Amino acid sequence: MPSIYSGLIKITKTPHYGTSREIREAWVGRELPCLPQFDRLTKEEIEATHCDCDVCHHRTSGYVAIVPIREALEILARKSPWAAEQLRSSLSENPTAEHFAFAEEEIRVIDSSVTHPRMTEVPAEAQGQLMR
Repeated sequence: MPSIYSGLIKITKTPHYGTSREIREAWVGRELPCLPQFDRLTKEEIEATHCDCDVCHHRTSGYVAIVPIREALEILARKSPWAAEQLRSSLSENPTAEHFAFAEEEIRVIDSSVTHPRMTEVPAEAQGQLMR
């Protein structure tokens, strides 16, 4: 059965949120499977990440790539077994978690089939013009 994670991204910058800086830095350079379309987080969902950095604190919403936890941790473990184990331990407090979310400014899309809502959204004022 094909995976729903048909996209592929590369982490290009240290993620702004999450655990210790050392663990977050271990993600850089990793290529990860992702859902084929970016998702949008609301201000409330961003606040739920409990991030105190300036980037997240001032953000009102943002696009993220959704990555499966199990596969991501396997890939991370190849570079940093310690970082992957630390994340596994912290996730034991939330055993139903299935995904990580990486902000669009932290990644590069490798697979051209991954779409971004801003690429597919048509402004309301232009919708009528497209039908002519």
